[in-house]
Amino acid sequence: KDKYSISNSKQKYVGVACLFKVWDIHGKEILCFTIITKDANSQLSKIHGRMPIVLDEKSEAIWIDPESKIEKLQQVLEQSGDMKYDVFKV
Repeated sequence: KDKYSISNSKQKYVGVACLFKVWDIHGKEILCFTIITKDANSQLSKIHGRMPIVLDEKSEAIWIDPESKIEKLQQVLEQSGDMKYDVFKV
């Protein structure tokens, strides 16, 4: 398989939608983390069939707000944009 570097020259950091949970299993904390994905956009589908849901600053603020309603979070997931990426084979 080929390896790629995927970035966005307009943003130093890119936020992605994810879920985080701490489980207590027999007195030991287990940290769990998953990135939420969607079908890859036309630019990245040549590399992989899935891609992370990338959040802009406004969506990021909604996503991390513990007071956000489920309807608003679903809207964030459905409206995640298809920004252009800088893709290079490494």
